[in-house]
Amino acid sequence: MTHYIQHRLETAGAKGSPYFTQPALWRVFRYSQGIPRLLNAICDKALLAGFVQQCQRIDFNMVGRAVRELEGSFN
Repeated sequence: MTHYIQHRLETAGAKGSPYFTQPALWRVFRYSQGIPRLLNAICDKALLAGFVQQCQRIDFNMVGRAVRELEGSFN
């Protein structure tokens, strides 16, 4: 899964940043269970959060917020 996310970032033009921390990657996998569509949706929302916060490091908390947004909770 880590290689999949890295490949997707590189395909989009990323060259080392933004990047997901190991705990963030764990949370993505734990929630998505490796389902590509869900994995992509979580990463998309987490990357958007990083962009808004002007942060290259996507961490555990950003992924948690992405998951909550996907579930319909915006708190």
